[in-house]
Amino acid sequence: MKSSAIIFVILIPLLILLSPMPIYSAHAEGKPFLAGIIRPNAKLQNIVDGFKSGMESYGFIEGKNINYIQPDNVTDIDSVIQDMIAKKVDLLFTITGPVTNKAKQKLKETGIPIVFGAVFNPVETGIVKSIPDPGGNITGIQISGSTEKAFEWLLKAVPQAKFIYVPYSTDSEAHTFIINILEKSAEKSHVELVTARTDTPEELTKALAAIPKNADAIFVPNSPFLISNLETIIKVAIERKLPTGSGTGQYKNGIMITYGQDHFHSGKMASRLAKSVLHDKIPAAALPIETTEFFLGINLQTAKSIGITIPGSILQQADFIVR
Repeated sequence: MKSSAIIFVILIPLLILLSPMPIYSAHAEGKPFLAGIIRPNAKLQNIVDGFKSGMESYGFIEGKNINYIQPDNVTDIDSVIQDMIAKKVDLLFTITGPVTNKAKQKLKETGIPIVFGAVFNPVETGIVKSIPDPGGNITGIQISGSTEKAFEWLLKAVPQAKFIYVPYSTDSEAHTFIINILEKSAEKSHVELVTARTDTPEELTKALAAIPKNADAIFVPNSPFLISNLETIIKVAIERKLPTGSGTGQYKNGIMITYGQDHFHSGKMASRLAKSVLHDKIPAAALPIETTEFFLGINLQTAKSIGITIPGSILQQADFIVR
């Protein structure tokens, strides 16, 4: 009897784990939920993929009890948001601060909840009231907190670096906070920081052409504009044999060393908040903002192309490596 009881106790949790997730019922009238997704550039698609994967694991099956609207062309974000409102989405999933800020303003009187997937400093930039009490029918995942550590990892990878070049964009209210963090980090590390404002492709081209000859590395801040133009930055960095670092988590797209979010993971985290809104009927404003985990990513292909050898002590601590 005792053996049977023990087997029963072991098998029940196992069966629960192996059983398929329930497919949640949709609206009372039976029609599927409709979720709008606004992703400003293709390099952030992994966040969307993580979000959809998470939603499926929670029982939201695309084509059965939930459908998604994700336009490819989001150059006119205002029109995209207006279209989402017209189609009466049940929830809007946004990525980046500028997109989320616009969505918040336009959805203010609609009652449509917003879950954001990757926003830097949502409190300081005015997107939410506070971390525990976001207010405004909005909640999501913040990516603040990796910049200082990312800068430190770049200096560990290239300890001889004394002059760091930082292109930045004012496309997000967060840029002032990021530059302030970098300036303090540079002072603490006894390195020189030179910044260059780049809000257009033309300005970015000029800024990269004007990188001082004594520059030792480039640091890429969190910015939708810079991420959209990452190929341009990486191309120049490789030509100039300059190592690159960032707090963006964009190691897969060519940055040599990053300490930041894993996009897929951030999306999955956001899906749990969306499930709470759609299925559990918890107001978005009542769901505290969560902070994503940060991971060390290294692109050895980029390092090799500029003649940099990443120390084994750093490689051993990396969460992700592109070989």
